[in-house]
Amino acid sequence: MKPLYRPRGGVISRGWLFMGEQGGPCDKSCEFCYYAHQKNLVFYSLDTMMQHANMMRHYYGLSACDISGGEATIYKTPSGDIVDLVAHCARIGLRPTIISHGQNNRDDWKLGRSRPLYQEIEDAGLDDWLLSLHGGSAASHDKILCQEGSFKRLVAGLDLVKRPVRFNSTICLDNYKDFPVAVLKDRPPTVWNPIMFNPFHSWSDKTGPTEIDFQVQYREAAPYLARAIEELEPLGWEVNVRYWPMCIAKEFGFAENVCGYHQVPFDQWEWRLNVTGRTSIEHIEKEGGWYESERKRASQWMARRDNPTCSACSLSAVCDKPPEQYQTKYGVDELVPLQGEPESDPLFAQKLRGNIEVAA
Repeated sequence: MKPLYRPRGGVISRGWLFMGEQGGPCDKSCEFCYYAHQKNLVFYSLDTMMQHANMMRHYYGLSACDISGGEATIYKTPSGDIVDLVAHCARIGLRPTIISHGQNNRDDWKLGRSRPLYQEIEDAGLDDWLLSLHGGSAASHDKILCQEGSFKRLVAGLDLVKRPVRFNSTICLDNYKDFPVAVLKDRPPTVWNPIMFNPFHSWSDKTGPTEIDFQVQYREAAPYLARAIEELEPLGWEVNVRYWPMCIAKEFGFAENVCGYHQVPFDQWEWRLNVTGRTSIEHIEKEGGWYESERKRASQWMARRDNPTCSACSLSAVCDKPPEQYQTKYGVDELVPLQGEPESDPLFAQKLRGNIEVAA
């Protein structure tokens, strides 16, 4: 049975606190970032961020949130900074996670405070960190972050923070042969999320042979990803593969790990789709409650990806299918439709990992 860092016992409901329009400012410029080439990005005010947190906790009834952007560790406004936002989330019962590139978890980064910022954040009530570790070495990670020394700074910061650390790795040509197994295997096991690059926003219409030159195909990366999973899971790591075709995942032995749009609303580490889309509670209830409404959102959002190959697969109703940009650029010949009775349970594979209960 595949390990789970925290048992699946009902749904821990999570949302995202985006720190500004189009993400907000960041002090790095990762090659695949949706916002790296946007101009004049600004943060929301602290009051606006607190109101967003209040909405998620008191209107939607969520119990956790990811603070994201932009880069949370540079968030500072005339009325307060990231420490104040973390403290507010913790105070109202919205367990805060910070998604960060991890470069500023160091003793000389204080953001105007008397102590290192990472200490202030953790003491304010941070639940855990979710750090972007995009390679297993400086060669891959620094290329993706477009900055020399970024891998070394992130790894050094891991010895400083006291709260648990989970990890994201966006899968692309620069790292699919260099996943961070060597870094993770010597750490206390938590969660590693290898995330297939999603061509959203400015990337959605880049389909030429030289456009998105960092994009990798599923089948090319699959054997390396399978090997990384095989190495980390015996050590206790929970591995969640985000946004991956079920047929290829099943072929390479990690279908139980796949968390796409059909699965993430029922995963305690990911956000509710209806909250991201700001669906009203009244509409959610009209659709039959959280479970039914989340299923509808996933199906609606993924409908535009339909194609004859995927429609012929028994997992069509619970698989995201490749994004439109990907299909235009690479086609769907690498997909192998699965035969059998149509599957309607989005967690049919994940249930093999342990006790998974879905609250209505």
